[in-house]
Parts: sequence; C-alpha cells; structure tokens
Amino acid sequence: PSTLLHNFIIMTDRKARLAALAARAGRSKPNEETPEDATTSNEAPEAPKVNFRNYIPQDASLHQKEEAEEGTQQPVTKKPKLEEALQKAQEEAQQSTSASSAMVATTKKINWDLKRDLETQMDRLERRTQKSLVELLKERLSTEAEEEALD
Repeated sequence: PSTLLHNFIIMTDRKARLAALAARAGRSKPNEETPEDATTSNEAPEAPKVNFRNYIPQDASLHQKEEAEEGTQQPVTKKPKLEEALQKAQEEAQQSTSASSAMVATTKKINWDLKRDLETQMDRLERRTQKSLVELLKERLSTEAEEEALD
C-alpha cells in the first residue's frame, strides 16, 4: 500500500509540473481544472452540444432543439450551386466538338477502348457489306430484266 501512495504522489506531482510547463509555453491556462478536479466538483458536467452539420435528424425533438439554438437560420443548401455547375457542364459539352473533348467524353464508357480498336475493322466490314448489297441488287435487276425480256 505504501508504494501505491508513493506512486500516486509522484503522478500528481508530475501532472502539476507538466501543467505548469504547458502554461509557461502558452498551451493551456494555469488556472485550468484538471479532469480529476472537474469530477470532484459539485457542478454537474454540461452535456456536449450536438452540431448537425451534415445530418438532418429524423427525430422531431432534436430538429426543434437545433432550430431553437440556431434561431430562424435555415441551413444553406448546395443544390443551386450543384444545378448551376451541372448546367454549365452541359453547355460546355454541347459547345465542344473537338476530337479531344470527344475522347474525354467517351472515356466514361466501359467499352470505349474496344470500340476505338475495332473501328477500322468495322469500317472495312461496312464497305464490304455495301459492295455486296450493290452486287445483289444488280443481279436482281438483271434477272428481272431478263424475265421481262422473255415475257
């Protein structure tokens, strides 16, 4: 038991020395109560004030307390700024027609690289398809012309 008492005295003395050093350095007030002093005083500790910055409480009583503390001040909504930014971005997208801006816009799609890589092959296939269709139409017209000549 005597070692516990001795350790407690050393600990409280050390806390007092550290508090004095902090006060001299300007980090805390010299008359500031330590946490132990606050619990032993007869005053009831104040409940911490809840600050709803990014959260709107669903409980009506909390919302009313918040309004009473803030007065009639309504929280600032960022929707008009967001809508303005969205509208501005849409206008810029419509105005820009350069290839670099088109490339930036297509990068948001998942398969943009596949479409880019296959574009030359698809162009070649499209040309061949068009040639084949023209040949088929020519053959059909020539067969129809021969049938009319026979009739």
